[in-house]
Amino acid sequence: MHTRKHAHLHTFMLITAPSQDQSKNGPRPINLNSDIPGILKLLEHVFGASMDAAGRQMFAGTAHLAQSPAIFWRLSPAAAKLSLGFVWVENGRIVGNVTVLTSNTPGRYLVVNVAVHPDFRRQSIARLLMAQVDNLVRQRKGNQILLQVVKQNDAALNLYNSLDYTTIGSQTRWLASSSRLRRLDLNQERAAPPIRELKRREWQAAFALDQQVLHDDLNWPEKLKSDAYKTGFWVK
Repeated sequence: MHTRKHAHLHTFMLITAPSQDQSKNGPRPINLNSDIPGILKLLEHVFGASMDAAGRQMFAGTAHLAQSPAIFWRLSPAAAKLSLGFVWVENGRIVGNVTVLTSNTPGRYLVVNVAVHPDFRRQSIARLLMAQVDNLVRQRKGNQILLQVVKQNDAALNLYNSLDYTTIGSQTRWLASSSRLRRLDLNQERAAPPIRELKRREWQAAFALDQQVLHDDLNWPEKLKSDAYKTGFWVK
């Protein structure tokens, strides 16, 4: 997880996005009236099967949009997830994209889907798209930008380090097919240490433990609510 707080920023190259001329090459804001099919095609090509569960959940319900009339793109909640951000256009074709998400924490923005078509990489497109993001967040009086990077993606890590992003932590994701999962042994005599269900009165202790072992911003996409472990008749 990388983060940047604007109070510590220095000099950045800012590119002014073209207004409504869709024919020009370069970066511009996402236009829901025309860009959804091109964005979805680009993301499928760049990420494909490698998209993680969070990414698949984000785009749930967007697959049909490419064949839908433009009016449905603007009205669709799924398309709204893609609306804030920028595309890079070359000869009328979308070859780069970055999506910006707002969060429940004032001033906190999340960056996802930094994608550049393989045929157009090594041309500073991702860097210039991130400059657009920086400008957008500044205009909205934001003070923090968060993004996730696969640790093995050296090109992305080098880019974000050069833009003064700071690593705040890392997480390991373990994947297994459901057919290979086994139930945990909850036998109190054999389990070491003992494993049991969290008691209702222990929710505050569970939240405190979560806060101690995991950086608050590693809870993605939103920070953990203080009553996250609280259960009862009205809360779960």
